[in-house]
Amino acid sequence: MPNREHEEKIIAALLNELSKRGNFTLKDIEYPEKLKPLPANPIDAIYYTDKNTYVIEHTTLETYNKQITEDNKVIKLIEGLKNTVESKLNIKGKFVLVLPPGAFYDIKIIKKINELENWILQTAPTLKEGKPKTAPNHYKCKIIENIDFKICLYRWPCLTTEFYVERYAPNDIKKCIDDMVENRLHAKMKKLNEWKISKNAISILVLESFDFALADNQSICNSIKKSIINIVDKPDIVFILQTYKNSTNIYLLKIEENFQYRESNFYGFLEYE
Repeated sequence: MPNREHEEKIIAALLNELSKRGNFTLKDIEYPEKLKPLPANPIDAIYYTDKNTYVIEHTTLETYNKQITEDNKVIKLIEGLKNTVESKLNIKGKFVLVLPPGAFYDIKIIKKINELENWILQTAPTLKEGKPKTAPNHYKCKIIENIDFKICLYRWPCLTTEFYVERYAPNDIKKCIDDMVENRLHAKMKKLNEWKISKNAISILVLESFDFALADNQSICNSIKKSIINIVDKPDIVFILQTYKNSTNIYLLKIEENFQYRESNFYGFLEYE
């Protein structure tokens, strides 16, 4: 999960954008989790302006269970393999190692880097470049001993030697997103509404996703439409953030008077250090 520093940067950047568009001035930002004594059930941030007070709750969205933890292990795996594979292979091609979802969550995969490296270096030269009539000669698969999942190595045409790691999406990806959004809403909304009442404030729910490929803003919005029906204490404003490294696309959910969530529209773009 993103750390507190990342969360504060995201909230501050988002509120700065909000103040520009709302034509109001920041008076103070308060982070209840830093207060002493610690208040009960602290919200992520309170934003005081010359016009209104805003209470903000930020949460990350996982496309499927343990996805963010798995993402961090993907990075470790790529760091452990990419430079070595690309420098040792003397043939051109885009080589893609593909694993099923959940494979990276097991720490044992990190301990298998040497085995994976040897298999890739031995297998890559035997593959033909992927073209319409080369299947199945442009890929090979293997079951990794003591881990019990299948990996596959593909070769595609390329003028240089490049290596990538990819994962298949879960078969029930839409249900995974629906369940994830529903769990986040139920976990956050009661607390957010309590702070809204106590501060006589406008409530903002910030949902941040790191997965452009599987959980885009519209798929998240569609899941919110399904889940929000059963929630009494609905947020006043909902933002969906899609973050990649140090930049973020912001989407604002349109809410009709009867609190029906209609669609999400592009709101802005954040860059932060």
